[in-house]
Amino acid sequence: MNFEMAAEMADMEGIKVEKVIVNDDVAVENSTYTIGRRGVAGTIFVHKIAGGAAEEGKDLEEVKKIAQRVIDNTRTMGMSLGACTVPAVGKPSFELKEDEIEMGLGIHGEPGTHREKISSADQLTTYMLNKILEDMTVNKGEEVAVLVNGLGGTPLMEIYIVNRKLHELLEEKEIKVVKTLLGNYMTSLEMPGFSISVIKLDEELKRLLKASADTPGYKEI
Repeated sequence: MNFEMAAEMADMEGIKVEKVIVNDDVAVENSTYTIGRRGVAGTIFVHKIAGGAAEEGKDLEEVKKIAQRVIDNTRTMGMSLGACTVPAVGKPSFELKEDEIEMGLGIHGEPGTHREKISSADQLTTYMLNKILEDMTVNKGEEVAVLVNGLGGTPLMEIYIVNRKLHELLEEKEIKVVKTLLGNYMTSLEMPGFSISVIKLDEELKRLLKASADTPGYKEI
């Protein structure tokens, strides 16, 4: 079953349904697995902010519009030092040499856009942020939130290292970070890697993102 089928089944039961398509991945326009951009870790911002809007009592149409605004203002890129093993397949989804990294991979273990030689966390963070900012307009003085998302096999210490460089780069660009999320929010099983997501905020999106929430899948560190 996919989301389209689920929406149709809910509609048949008299449940009003609206849909949005998350497409925050800057790495690919189309892939073997998708038509158009993929939805990756920026989905966390969509869920959090749309949930905040619903909690305030906004109707379904309003929540949909806010969710779409989040999508329009969110970009993500990911990398990995190795593949994950999907249980039904029983083997890694791709193979890397010891000195290689996979750039622009999907969240279900799909191979990325290209491979590069291993470089430092600072170099990777710089490259990934540049790719993100090439695809969205964020001016000096504007506010953003960032998510450094572990893919399942990345120590929290490494995520903190990426976050340090990410904040340093954004500060140099005079872009204000008002919210930071760190941790394993959207994983690919045991994959050793991370993604960076950036969302440009207006006052409403900032308020809804900062609204209190504490769930098994959403913890603030």
